[in-house]
Amino acid sequence: MNNQGRQGGFSSNYPNNMAHGWRNNLNQGWKQEAGSSNKQVPYQQQPQYPSVHERTSKLGDTFKKFMQASLSNQKNTEASIRNLETQVGQLAK
Repeated sequence: MNNQGRQGGFSSNYPNNMAHGWRNNLNQGWKQEAGSSNKQVPYQQQPQYPSVHERTSKLGDTFKKFMQASLSNQKNTEASIRNLETQVGQLAK
């Protein structure tokens, strides 16, 4: 077997998998080049994200709900503390 020009499973010019139509896409990993195989991989469309306005609007609505819940919890906590103060005052008498 002749190993001249090969080192560790790779050719001297480029990785062995490049010779078979594969390329490294930094965002998606290793992908096979189109036309390098009889099987064509269907095009996968990138997901559509909501516009900045829609995201900002949803974020604003979520923040309003959070603030309402926080204020409600704070009022309940204050009422509970007042009740406990009253009960502790009654116990002290």
